[in-house]
Amino acid sequence: MGLIVHLFIESRCNYRCKHCFTSKKNERLTVKDVKYFLDMMSSYNIDSVNIAGSGNPLLNSEFDRIISYCSNYGDVTLNFRGIIDDSKILLLKDYNVKVYYSIDRIYNTREFYGNNLGEIQWDYLVKLIESDVEIIIRTTVMRDNIKDVKDIISTAHTMAQNGWIEGWYGMPYVAHKPDDPLLPSDEQLLTIYRTISSITDGVFLLVHPVTNALDPRLHRKFKEMVEPYGWTCGFGKKDGRVCLKEDKMVYGCAFDIEPLTDMKDIECLWCKAEEKAMSAPLPDKCRNCSMYRKGKCKGGCIVTRTYANDVVCPIAAVRN
Repeated sequence: MGLIVHLFIESRCNYRCKHCFTSKKNERLTVKDVKYFLDMMSSYNIDSVNIAGSGNPLLNSEFDRIISYCSNYGDVTLNFRGIIDDSKILLLKDYNVKVYYSIDRIYNTREFYGNNLGEIQWDYLVKLIESDVEIIIRTTVMRDNIKDVKDIISTAHTMAQNGWIEGWYGMPYVAHKPDDPLLPSDEQLLTIYRTISSITDGVFLLVHPVTNALDPRLHRKFKEMVEPYGWTCGFGKKDGRVCLKEDKMVYGCAFDIEPLTDMKDIECLWCKAEEKAMSAPLPDKCRNCSMYRKGKCKGGCIVTRTYANDVVCPIAAVRN
């Protein structure tokens, strides 16, 4: 498997979801940024490109051109929620873009979304289905939406049985401290894991709660929970991931909170040959990087450095 590239292309958002981490800054990636970064990463065998944002990626004025260029580098996926116009649906169809369509609530939606998004979200999902766009429903699992999640999974299961969507993908709420009020409990996550473990139609996954485990006190309990019932992120072990965000900084993955480098210095952090990236002395400026350990780049995200036996550089991880 090759490199998975995440592009956060837009920080602005027209929604105000309760759990969101939307940036207050007005930042975006341009087509020029995307071209530069993908061209730089091309020598690492890009397998797929995921387009998302700390805001709504559909608001990026160069969205169409970005989709078009990304299609030169393998499969393209898109994360978004809510309204999408017909022209963009046709664009997704033309470039065979798989959509991760976010639905987090089906009850008390106005309180959560702050608008009528909950009432119209299914209408736009149907429009995507009717246009033969490949779809996975994506849900953020929180302490106060477990009933919603169960019913969303049930609906997604019926849709998958009918061949309308591919399945369901869950991600526990992104929290950076263990006492966050939206952080789901152990018992709640186990309930969701068990719910999807019996489903055989379609793809139903609750991904490893990456940033939930940034606090060391959360590491062990999430590791023990995720292995029997879900899928553990393979970052730094099975495949490579890298993320370029709207601030033009490069991160180890979409959920990392510490940037690795500015996109203009990507060659400095990761040498062209992966042997150099793992063993050769690194440039002096790498000494200030959080991935720098005793003269070598240790790479990998914070969670992987805790879990993995053999942590490798995000780029070197693409080796077979």
